[in-house]
Amino acid sequence: MRPVLAGGSLTVSIICIAIATAWSILANWGVVESSTLMWRTLATLGVLFVASLFTVNANGIFTDRGRHQARLTGAGD
Repeated sequence: MRPVLAGGSLTVSIICIAIATAWSILANWGVVESSTLMWRTLATLGVLFVASLFTVNANGIFTDRGRHQARLTGAGD
C-alpha cells in the first residue's frame, strides 16, 4: 500500500470527527429535529471513521513488513 492511502484515510478520519462534532452540537441545541436522521448520520460517520483507522493500521503493518523484508534481502542498498 502507498503512504498516500494512509494520508487520505487520515483526512477522512479528521473530516468525520469534525462533521460528527458539529452534528452533535446542532442536535444538542435542537436544530436537528429528526432523531432518526441524527443517529443514522452519526452511525455512518462512525463506520467511515473506523474503516479509515483500519486502513491506516493495515497500511502501517504492510509498510513495516515491506521495510523489514527489504532489510532481510538487502534490497534498496
